[in-house]
Amino acid sequence: MSRPKGSQNKDSNEVKVVRVTKTEFELSDGRIYQHPFEFTEAPTLQAFRQHYCNAKAMVLDLMAKQDQAVAKAKPDKPKEKNE
Repeated sequence: MSRPKGSQNKDSNEVKVVRVTKTEFELSDGRIYQHPFEFTEAPTLQAFRQHYCNAKAMVLDLMAKQDQAVAKAKPDKPKEKNE
């Protein structure tokens, strides 16, 4: 799963799904990922792109919420005593 040189999308840094089969999908930067299960039929590229985009948005949202929860849970710095 190596990354071809010069394969980065020049129009945008956004990576897109460019190919999908029953067993794997490929991104515009050359990375290929196996599905965690085999589809009985390969989804259409348009449908899979939408699912991929939705899944990415959900993961990014969960990560942001986790970061906020961690930031809120950090104890305040103890105040120095002036004696």
